Amino acid sequence: MKPSAVVAPRLLRAYTVDFTPNGVVPSSSRARQALHDGKPRLQLPPAPPPAQPPAATPRQPLPGWSQSFWRWRMEPQCLGRYSVDKLLLLQAYQDGTSLTRSGMVIALTALPVLGLAAVMVAFRPQAASFSAWPPPVAAIAWPGLAYTLLGIGAILPFRQALRLTETSYSCLRVGAVALCTSIGSQGANLLLLRLQIVRPAIRWSFIVLIPWLVFVLLSHSVLMRKLLTRKWRRVKRYLVVLTLQWLTIALSIGVSLLLAVLSAQQSSAMLPLCIAWFLVSPLVKAALRRCSWDPARRLLDLSTEISVCIIEMLWSVLNVAWLSRTVSAQSLSLRAVVLLLLVLAAAETLDAVVVVSTFSRRAFIVDGATALATAISIVRSALFPAATTTGTTPSPTAGRTRRPTIDRQSRESFSMSSPDRVLPAVSRSSISRLSLPSLAKVAVGLGARQSSDRYQRRQPSRRSTQHFLRCANSVFLPAADYEEKGANMRRLLDLSRYTVSAVTDSTAQESAQSPTARRVMLDGITIARREQARVLEQTLQLLFVAEALTLSTFLQALVPGVLALLALERALIEKDGVDVRVAVCACVVLIARALVTLAALGAVMSREYGLSMPRLLAFVLETYSKTVQGKLLTVVITLLVMTPRNTLHLSSRTEPVDL
Repeated sequence: MKPSAVVAPRLLRAYTVDFTPNGVVPSSSRARQALHDGKPRLQLPPAPPPAQPPAATPRQPLPGWSQSFWRWRMEPQCLGRYSVDKLLLLQAYQDGTSLTRSGMVIALTALPVLGLAAVMVAFRPQAASFSAWPPPVAAIAWPGLAYTLLGIGAILPFRQALRLTETSYSCLRVGAVALCTSIGSQGANLLLLRLQIVRPAIRWSFIVLIPWLVFVLLSHSVLMRKLLTRKWRRVKRYLVVLTLQWLTIALSIGVSLLLAVLSAQQSSAMLPLCIAWFLVSPLVKAALRRCSWDPARRLLDLSTEISVCIIEMLWSVLNVAWLSRTVSAQSLSLRAVVLLLLVLAAAETLDAVVVVSTFSRRAFIVDGATALATAISIVRSALFPAATTTGTTPSPTAGRTRRPTIDRQSRESFSMSSPDRVLPAVSRSSISRLSLPSLAKVAVGLGARQSSDRYQRRQPSRRSTQHFLRCANSVFLPAADYEEKGANMRRLLDLSRYTVSAVTDSTAQESAQSPTARRVMLDGITIARREQARVLEQTLQLLFVAEALTLSTFLQALVPGVLALLALERALIEKDGVDVRVAVCACVVLIARALVTLAALGAVMSREYGLSMPRLLAFVLETYSKTVQGKLLTVVITLLVMTPRNTLHLSSRTEPVDL
């Protein structure tokens, strides 16, 4: 046989066989044979299923009343968001700032206000000189300086909230307006002092700030008439916020004078009133913050009025004043003083626990520990989209397409006081954020304004500028709706969005099923994917919540520190009849509570969202430095002028503390 004729054997299918008494049979026929002859077969028990790991016990939901209280308590901090420009500024600040520099900024924030307040306490004239006629020079110069500082402290937040530049409202004008206000207020106070001698029933301390407020308005009307006329829309919004702030200050002054009267009479109601104040104070503070939210959200930048909260500063001063005056009026023992301190610490700690636990439980739709980097990537991809030519034919007359660019100079020269870079023209008609045009009208209007150039800058129009103003701070969703929609991953915050069809004459022909078929616009930036827009807006809201909670907690530690240093200075100047131990102990309790809360917030921010709390706090303190310094100066100087004997209730002169 030839080798070529050798055929390889066919590969047969392999079978398994069983050895039985009848012979060797295939395994496949064994089952049929057993069924036919009826012989029993050995049945093995089924193998047990693999052991499943024990499931984690689900977290029990909180009661309805507890969730409602948390939402009511935290709603003001959760209804704002950053703008995209502010997000870019924060990223640039964090990239170029070390932790050492951030710590120095935080530590030196209160230094200017502390220095001015220390000078005012050191050179304060005797209390009898304020009621003498004719008053000495010191009794005239000291209130004049106080009113000047008070005017500067009120004008600086006003200038930053309205985003007035140095050219429109210079520091020289600020000093001139404050000086004119001081001269007019001091003249009116001298007249009231003369009337007090003629009519002793008139208590000029109750109306000492009314002339100052009147002269502030008159000086601005005379010296800044053109500027206020040009910026009247912004001024009108800020006047409501300013009125609410001074009503809160007036409430604090009334409480301060009530403390002075009860302490002078040594009333027995001081102790129960003090305990009731410590227990009800967090609720009253939250209610006042909610009242101030509605007008403040109409400003150009929410952070200047919501994060930098003047109520936190006032309540720290009043807590110290209540404790100090109660101890001095009742001559309490050491045990009673310790119990009062424990009540104050328990009330403040409970409020801090509510804040931290609510922030840690809130489920933001962000990218976890890389939330900030993901938001920056979304913004960059929206500003520099990938070029596409699907379904389009370049026109020889359309010109070369131009990509949007952000030059380095414009990024560095941008400041929070120049919104006209984004809003080139602002309509003069009234804008109501809650009455937005319908979605169809907005889409039709935007489709009609499309240019032949895909990236050509559109001319400013009334509708576009109104929409940009509404989108500047557009998170007005109630906290309860936010919780429900956020848990189900639904489309959030519909008030701030409109969608534009991508199928136009100048863009690519895309399928209606593609992710970019309906785009989302946020702060003037077109984002192709809804999921990215949702993540970006949730990150912006997360940054605002973190800023609001961090800065308000920091102010709760800053103001008691300033008060403690002023109390120690007064004890060094007036050694006889001055006891500041109770005030210093109360300040230490408030500082410790605020620092622990700040550390807990920082840990949650770093672990859950990858945010650096020191850098975020330093960024806010530098960005809104004028607002922080101005409001802190306003609180300290106002209470220093208005409290009896100009002591801020920091000592117990009449009755020593029984320690």
